[in-house]
Amino acid sequence: MRRLSALTVERARPALPVQPLHRNHASIAVFPYASNMRMSKRLKITFLTTICALAFLTWAVPTLRHARVIAASNSCICNLRQIDGAKQQWALDYHKSTNDVPAWTNVVGRYLLNLPTSPQGGTYTIARIDDKPDCSTPGHGLPHDLP
Repeated sequence: MRRLSALTVERARPALPVQPLHRNHASIAVFPYASNMRMSKRLKITFLTTICALAFLTWAVPTLRHARVIAASNSCICNLRQIDGAKQQWALDYHKSTNDVPAWTNVVGRYLLNLPTSPQGGTYTIARIDDKPDCSTPGHGLPHDLP
């Protein structure tokens, strides 16, 4: 058997420095002799993930914005229907004609719990008993074919 000296054993062991990839990520194991292909796959995955996230956001942001506008319009129409119902009930209770116009004080409190507010900052007008209530926000209004 051949005997190795301490000097030969020391040369036979390669010195592999194991250091973290980044200063803050000490838990990431780095293999200094890893090929560039591993890093390029990691970069490709990161790049594709970023592209997919951006594509999703370009689709989702306009869709959510449109949904917000539709929800505000529907909320305003619901408020207008409540105002119209309260106005009609007031006219029936007090035997009013179709030309009479109720004030907000006549309707709020007894027929409506509180004064409705438009979701986009518009104002409501009651109008005559025969007419539909209206909102000052463009595009918000009751359809004319309501019974």
